[in-house]
Amino acid sequence: MEENGFFEVEIGRVTERYGNVVQAFSSHESRRTLQDEKPYARGVTSFQLFYDGSCWWVVSIFWEGETPATRFRPSTSTRSQRGGTTCPPARPTRPGRAPGVSGP
Repeated sequence: MEENGFFEVEIGRVTERYGNVVQAFSSHESRRTLQDEKPYARGVTSFQLFYDGSCWWVVSIFWEGETPATRFRPSTSTRSQRGGTTCPPARPTRPGRAPGVSGP
């Protein structure tokens, strides 16, 4: 990436919220320079977030690059629940787990 450059730009987003849980799909394009006319790659990133009453925590992030079998048409509309709080970095109560998230 350092040799070739890497710039990723969001081109669409769909966000759904249910209580303290948010699922966001972000479509993006990748270019080697900001001046490149066409992207060399596109894809979708999925974010799952949890709100503990004072901060949003990232529960998981995963992505898939576009292939001939997974072509997409970027959404120009944004269905989004905005708001929440920006919090400073915090240490989880246990390694690998955000406060308020239960599980093994």
